[in-house]
Amino acid sequence: MLGRVACEPGGQLAWLATGIAALVAGAAIDTLSGLGTVSGTTPIGSAFFLAGVFAFSLCIAVAVLRYRLFDIDRVISRTLAYAIVTGLLVGVYAGIVLLATEVLQFHRSTVAVAVATLAAAALFNPGAPPGAEDGGPAVQPGAL
Repeated sequence: MLGRVACEPGGQLAWLATGIAALVAGAAIDTLSGLGTVSGTTPIGSAFFLAGVFAFSLCIAVAVLRYRLFDIDRVISRTLAYAIVTGLLVGVYAGIVLLATEVLQFHRSTVAVAVATLAAAALFNPGAPPGAEDGGPAVQPGAL
């Protein structure tokens, strides 16, 4: 936090709840308005859904700016980094399973799944912190 806020505590959660309520209401109106149609959607329903998405985005922006939640960029950055790493791991796992079952034609798919699991775990080993492989401290002195 960059500064103290003189507003009521939990106000940012109220803005978030309002945005979620607007998004859910827009999605519900969109869904209910398109029940009797062939395509499943109507222009008025789509307009309400887009209004809900806009209101949700606006509420998030107000909460961040009004309550000085400027450090949220770290949370978003880390979330995106973990999502990318998770996607890569899932891709490697699925690729190895596909390779083992279809190309190499293992007769037992459990063997292919076990090999893929071990290979994905070997590629991504978060067990050791950086600097621990040489016996040194994981946290540099004076970094805290």
